[in-house]
Amino acid sequence: MIAKAGTPMVRLVAIEDMRRRRGYGMFKGKIWMSPDFNELPDDVALAFGIDPKEERAARRAAEKRHRAKRKP
Repeated sequence: MIAKAGTPMVRLVAIEDMRRRRGYGMFKGKIWMSPDFNELPDDVALAFGIDPKEERAARRAAEKRHRAKRKP
């Protein structure tokens, strides 16, 4: 309560939360990512001095390690 000279002038009240809560999985089935999303085109790899064959082999090895960690 806000008062002036002891007389109540304003009452403070809580407002409702107007934001809608978003649940997990609301975009499930609506988003798609290409399987080659992380692929680096050969011409770009060469421009940066990266051997495309070595880069692909390194990525495969990293993916294999990642999959091995996820399995119990």
